[in-house]
Amino acid sequence: MENLKQMLIWTVLIVLVLVELGSAAPETATDGPLPNVEIDYNVKRSEMICCEATTEGPTKNVTRLYHIELYKRVNWFEAYQSCSERNMNLVVLDSSEKTEALTKELEKYFGSNHPNIWIGGHDNQKTGEFVWISSNKLFTYTNWAPRQPDNKSGTEHCALLWNHHNYQWNDGDCSYKMLYVCEKEM
Repeated sequence: MENLKQMLIWTVLIVLVLVELGSAAPETATDGPLPNVEIDYNVKRSEMICCEATTEGPTKNVTRLYHIELYKRVNWFEAYQSCSERNMNLVVLDSSEKTEALTKELEKYFGSNHPNIWIGGHDNQKTGEFVWISSNKLFTYTNWAPRQPDNKSGTEHCALLWNHHNYQWNDGDCSYKMLYVCEKEM
């Protein structure tokens, strides 16, 4: 019965992209939506914006639910915690198919003018050896922007989708506040 209830909740979340919950203005300028991005303010600030994507290729027919945080900017560790609280993980982009599927979903909200967005990679254990936080596995697929990762100033240890390079990756200072994407395999 509990599994059926949980499946029903996930089904409803997948079907609903925006849930109207009344006006919800941003708490601060840094918590608000991004400039040039049209976002419905009837969506509760912390509400899950979700989508479903099925990838093909080595991970054939795997469907994932994504939480795309559009409002609250947090550091990488807070993003990880927020995903965990939703029984999700910071997104792992371990194949070109997954990267393309997520990029397609992000483009629905941001187009090519997207903000920096945290993903689930880091090199906090050993500089230069990036692993996925959910599995602790080394990156086998990458989509780094040119000349990245560079560990600029010796403080960049967390992976992000870089706003300067159309969804390619950069390493950033884990304490910077950014939007983020969580995922759950269905």
